[in-house]
Amino acid sequence: MSLRLRHGGRDAGNPPVVPGFGPTNGPQSVRDGTIPHAVTIPTGTFTTVNPGDNVATKITAAGVNGKLWFTKGTYTSTGASYAPLSGQQWYLESAAGYTRSATDSAVFNGNAQTPAIIQSGTATGVQIRGGVFTNHGNAASEAFRGAIQHTNGAAAAGADWLFEDAIIHTNVVRGIVPNGPGDILRRCYIHSNGRYGIGCGTTAAVSGGSTEYCRITNNNTNQVDTTFDAGGTKWTNFHDYAVQYCWFDNNYGSGCWFDGSNYNILIQENVMDTNRHWGLFYEISGGGTTIKRNYFNGNGFGGGNSIFNEPQILISTCDGQSLAGSFPSIEVQQNQLIGSTMAIYLIDTAGHITGGYPATRSVHVHDNDVRFTTTTVNRVGAGGNTTSDQIFSRDNTFEDNHYHSLDTSLAYWNWTGTTPGIGATKNWTEWKAYGHDQPGGTLD
Repeated sequence: MSLRLRHGGRDAGNPPVVPGFGPTNGPQSVRDGTIPHAVTIPTGTFTTVNPGDNVATKITAAGVNGKLWFTKGTYTSTGASYAPLSGQQWYLESAAGYTRSATDSAVFNGNAQTPAIIQSGTATGVQIRGGVFTNHGNAASEAFRGAIQHTNGAAAAGADWLFEDAIIHTNVVRGIVPNGPGDILRRCYIHSNGRYGIGCGTTAAVSGGSTEYCRITNNNTNQVDTTFDAGGTKWTNFHDYAVQYCWFDNNYGSGCWFDGSNYNILIQENVMDTNRHWGLFYEISGGGTTIKRNYFNGNGFGGGNSIFNEPQILISTCDGQSLAGSFPSIEVQQNQLIGSTMAIYLIDTAGHITGGYPATRSVHVHDNDVRFTTTTVNRVGAGGNTTSDQIFSRDNTFEDNHYHSLDTSLAYWNWTGTTPGIGATKNWTEWKAYGHDQPGGTLD
């Protein structure tokens, strides 16, 4: 699923800011594509569920592979999770757009209960379309529990769920935890949740699935652990997974985060703007991964995180030759990056975390468009290593990137330093002489 393009290979496209970089049809087209669609009454035979009905009884009555039609109104949790049966298709009456209420849509109110609103670890092939999921959890909730909790991990049972055109908001901890292999989130609006919008991670690897056309915004409203474990999204131990055509904005923490044992990940055609810390953080993970044609703007405005330096893209302690990637590298290509903070940065083992984490290896940063919006020195490069040559000798490269600066004399680049972002910086001439951004890199 990941595509490797190097040394000038580019997709066709004409984004409004810079042709050839960022989303093919421009960042606004990505934003517009995240608006949830209306969900209307299904065709064929179905079981109707109205507010006030015994939902569990209706689920049983519909049976395996049955359809259910949930009419508009409020469905208030009584403390037990709803558990779909395998193959069921749920249609939750819903108005189109980012705003819904019980007058025009089916609203599942978690009633401040601890059990998830929807939870099932064994059913397969469930499809849930539309609806609102809100008000789950309380002070006693587990630190990482979601309003929708699909937690069966890598087992064959519990795979291939679809969540489409849903709004998931204002839950105490996480919005949704789609941990089943092959799970898909599509056109979901996930906002204002207490710790994470989407939080996924299991001890057994999860294979397949995607998050696409979703908007993830204003998560971590509790402002917990702001420089570490909170924000828009987090995936752990996933492979053969795609995050594409999504809009990550205004999260209090990270925008999009992969942390630990991920590989074969495709991150393409997303917009990541104005997240408090990193736009994208790819950490302690492996190869076969492509970060391609994304648009980054204004991330890292929060400050106060000296270890990670607040870049638009941060890649830390990742060995692109490790795990079972479909190609032995991590490719960062054709992205557009705009901002006053750091743009693209690699961190090696030293200076980050001690204790068994991999050296950064085989990260190829090429054919990107980087725009600095202030004359403050911005770092592009790598740090945390003992010497410059160590990280350079591990097949980490910056090639054919295009930089735009308000002052071309500034030393924006570095490739050394025992503390990330601190050490000998390089101006453009020195950076090129060191062997980077050859042969086609430019600065203007």
